[in-house]
Amino acid sequence: MTSPRFTVERLAWQDQPLGEITLPAGVLRATLGLGSGLTRRPGDPPGRFWALGDPPLQSPAGGPI
Repeated sequence: MTSPRFTVERLAWQDQPLGEITLPAGVLRATLGLGSGLTRRPGDPPGRFWALGDPPLQSPAGGPI
């Protein structure tokens, strides 16, 4: 079996704050990040994660790519 051919490096990136949205269970802090995101809020129960994704790309004909 061969070794994987990849490198893991820490990015020198800080998400830019966009604003805050007050929700019944707390405050959602929106940021301008690099790509999709996975996060937890303080006080979330174990195993709960919040995911954000990029919208699907659209073809010129209007369907997903």
